Amino acid sequence: MALPQGYTVEKVFGQTGPLADGLVRFWVGNGALDEAGARQRVNHVACVLKNGNGDIRGVCSIVATALPLLGNRNIWVYRQFLPDTDRSYEAFVALFNGTREIAQNLLEKEGAQKAPTGIFVILPDEAMARRYPQAFWPETALFYAGRTSQGQHCRIAWLDEPGGWADVHRELEPGFSMEWVFGKVDEKLAEEIVSFWLAEGAIKEDRARQRVPEAAKIGRDPNGTLAGVCTLQYRQTPRLNNMPLWHVRAFVSKPHRRSSLAFCLLHTTVDDMQVLYDTGEERRAPGFFMEVENPSLRQLTHQGLWAYRRFAYLGDDARGNHLRVQYFKGAELNF
Repeated sequence: MALPQGYTVEKVFGQTGPLADGLVRFWVGNGALDEAGARQRVNHVACVLKNGNGDIRGVCSIVATALPLLGNRNIWVYRQFLPDTDRSYEAFVALFNGTREIAQNLLEKEGAQKAPTGIFVILPDEAMARRYPQAFWPETALFYAGRTSQGQHCRIAWLDEPGGWADVHRELEPGFSMEWVFGKVDEKLAEEIVSFWLAEGAIKEDRARQRVPEAAKIGRDPNGTLAGVCTLQYRQTPRLNNMPLWHVRAFVSKPHRRSSLAFCLLHTTVDDMQVLYDTGEERRAPGFFMEVENPSLRQLTHQGLWAYRRFAYLGDDARGNHLRVQYFKGAELNF
């Protein structure tokens, strides 16, 4: 994605002194900030867009903030200004990606205990969101993250953090098997699933019978005994302004919770649904939503973005469960 000929992005975070007066003139001259606000912003500038003559044509800045919307995690809040004559998606991408490189380098140098682990963006231009309606922007790794109370379009890009259960691809152990049952749970299998949930104390019988039609994939142990169930519930998601999503859950029996079964049920279900999305057989929702309830699992998978499956953290619910989203490749938002 190319900038106009002669345009370049300079990374200037922490070294804006020589540019200070020029930055202030740019902001004030274009009506973006008054002089006092501009001088306060100078020290937070991350990248500058310049044309072939060396003139400033765009600026972005970042401020580290504990963001309530994202579980009070330490996040860079990103701001960008481009005058109308230079406002383009290409310029947005170039400035943002330069900033992301700066933020990633700081994270690798200082560690997640000190450095922010993601970049939060409130789009300055709603028209851009409509022109590029994809839920995930691969050019910038920005996920759609809902809207502010004022209705502004938000996105989050999580930086790469090392370690964690979710970073490792795990193969299903020998003898275990899985079966895709989405939309085809017969009476015999329904009774088996209900009995499984009741025996494990997972849910009460009335709720179990309500959830049986949501079963998407089952797993069996080497003896052929039902050992895990992954369900998909199609419903609105308050965290994302009531966007309809597939709410995914994976439950595995106690004897097999140290196996890879839960991991494989979850991730192969996502893969199978992507196939249905690609073929057009199932396009009611643009992706998946997950509530991570297990405290140990939350600790093991605390990263903003799971490296293997790319489920993005979107904050906590009232019970402290981690909320995560993943969108189908190519999925678009409805406006």
